[in-house]
Amino acid sequence: MVELCGAPWTSEQTVERARALMDAVNQKPVTVLREIDGFILNRLQGALLREAFRLVEQGYVSVQDLDTTVSNGLGLRWSFMGPFETIDLNAPQASATMPSAMGRCIRNWPKPRSIPDPGQAS
Repeated sequence: MVELCGAPWTSEQTVERARALMDAVNQKPVTVLREIDGFILNRLQGALLREAFRLVEQGYVSVQDLDTTVSNGLGLRWSFMGPFETIDLNAPQASATMPSAMGRCIRNWPKPRSIPDPGQAS
């Protein structure tokens, strides 16, 4: 997977050519529509890590069991489908209706105030 993100002055044709080149060399290009710190993959990984540290730090799960949850649960699922495809597995078109159906519940989950010290999470 490779993230493609042009600068504001990069032409759409340049991004399309880069995408075609990545396709040709068997990469999986993703077009980042505008610049963002950390790009997309790192931000998703960071969100998962913040929650993982919080769950371990607050005593909900051990480091080993959290790793098992990701590698043998979420990781297996996400290795062949993305989060929106996963939601749609539960109900057709669920990704379109989930924000209204589940948004309040998810928004009410506690948000970590900071990133815990990884050395303390073991």
